Amino acid sequence: MSIIPQITCRQCGTQYSALRGRCPNCGTPHVVRTTRSTTPDSDAGPTGEPSAESEKAAQWQLIFGGVLILAVIVAVIILISASLNPSAGSGKSTSGSTASQAVETPDVAVTPSPTPTLPPTATPEPTTAVSSITICAPYDHTSPLTDVTFRAGESFSFAADVFPVEAQTDAKINWRSTDETVATIDKNGSMSAVGAGTCEIIAECGGVAQKCIIRVH
Repeated sequence: MSIIPQITCRQCGTQYSALRGRCPNCGTPHVVRTTRSTTPDSDAGPTGEPSAESEKAAQWQLIFGGVLILAVIVAVIILISASLNPSAGSGKSTSGSTASQAVETPDVAVTPSPTPTLPPTATPEPTTAVSSITICAPYDHTSPLTDVTFRAGESFSFAADVFPVEAQTDAKINWRSTDETVATIDKNGSMSAVGAGTCEIIAECGGVAQKCIIRVH
């Protein structure tokens, strides 16, 4: 069944669309064809021409056909637009999926920077306490010197042995004279006899001291 009604020309019998105002074959104006009978048609006038009601009905048919065609065209356009842009209709769901993915993404674990390892601090060896000191000559450590006589102007180098032996590593001998008018001595133990008299030279280390009497003539 055709959407647009077909009309048969009353002159040449050609069928054509009701949208046309005239027959495309002979040019006869568009009218509603009526059947002559002994009983007058209610839609025909006294001369057999279509009445105003039949013409109005034909106009409504044309309007309905045009509206229907327009609706079909609009529907086709909508379908084509939807097929060309499929993401338009699913924009909401896509954004929702993106938000869901953002929430489900696990946090990136931050690896702490390694703490620098400091070199071990060297533990100092315990200092061995000095128990005793012996004053002697550099060339004879077996004979302690406790009383020595010199002439004025003579020089002599003294040495000192620290006990125990383990304490000698950190041993520092401090030398001094009790009377520098008689004899003087430097930090290395080198003594000089200055004038007549008697004095003491003292060797000190680790809180322990040892004395040697010096007699100058």
